[in-house]
Amino acid sequence: MHELITIIVPIYKCEKYIRKCIDSIVNQTYKNLEIILVNDGSPDKCGEICDHYSKIDKRFKVIHKENGGISDARNTGLNAARGKYISFADCDDYLHPKMLEVLWQLITTHNADISICDYLKTYPNDSVEVVEQEKAIKVYSNIEALHILFTELPLHEDLAWNVPWNKLYLSKLFNEFRFPKGRVYEDVATIYKLLHKSRKIVKTNKPLYYYLQRDDSVTKSQQHRIFSLDILDACSESADYFLQHGLIDLYEITAHEYMKTIIRVYHQLRDSDNSNNEALKSIKKRYNTELKRLKILKKLPLQKKMDLYIFYIHPQLLVIWDNRRKRKSFKSFLRSMKRRLLNLCSR
Repeated sequence: MHELITIIVPIYKCEKYIRKCIDSIVNQTYKNLEIILVNDGSPDKCGEICDHYSKIDKRFKVIHKENGGISDARNTGLNAARGKYISFADCDDYLHPKMLEVLWQLITTHNADISICDYLKTYPNDSVEVVEQEKAIKVYSNIEALHILFTELPLHEDLAWNVPWNKLYLSKLFNEFRFPKGRVYEDVATIYKLLHKSRKIVKTNKPLYYYLQRDDSVTKSQQHRIFSLDILDACSESADYFLQHGLIDLYEITAHEYMKTIIRVYHQLRDSDNSNNEALKSIKKRYNTELKRLKILKKLPLQKKMDLYIFYIHPQLLVIWDNRRKRKSFKSFLRSMKRRLLNLCSR
């Protein structure tokens, strides 16, 4: 008999989309499911819709709770889960009918701890036709998967590796970990730990999860893009995690990415309509404190180290440096800056 899969759906303000999401789970070809719907204090009719499904299908478990955010909702579902395997879906997305069956076959056939499928971005009122393609299945060790997550894929652009919802997990992976409550980028702060704790990860290129693009979603809000400094905490924590586990190559990659992310967030905030000097000073102070990480980054090319030191001297100087370098001019400026930075690096 197929093992029990628990799929957890955090639900908040998605009355317009929730039925499509839930129906796509009900209609999965893999039938041995525990479907946990966590109504995270949604003020619309989502709670009523959840209760309706629980009355017509015994596989449903509905939990009503006060609003605590998506991490808290996922954690609530994890605490109640009974399945040997865990999966997640967001309440405005939906699944291909064979998604869980394919992921289960992958994880059992290859004796893996996590299986992953690709996803498609969809838009409201779209009708999606899945084009059958030659399936490509690849198996990775945990270290190989982490290198793909942090080096081969542009950070936060290709989400396939860095989100919770297109995966099937062996439930014991969550014995140690939960999603950080009250933070944005909760997936960025968690997925790498699950990958590290896995013995083997298997991935198919079949797009079996449909990721809805909503203009009113939390992840597309201006507040999320500009003021969510949680990404800095997530980057810092990942670097520290790899350093603590003696994975120096991954530490160097994530520490460098952390420094670049601070610079990116600084300029995003400075260029926004909501810019304020105190916030900029706070980010710059954080950067200056974290500059000590550069002493460990022995494999980082000199040019990239110079960029980081230039921002330390003055943030606007890095902008000038980049502009002049792109135009391949101002050679005397380049030579003088190189001398100054070589002196700094040698201290």
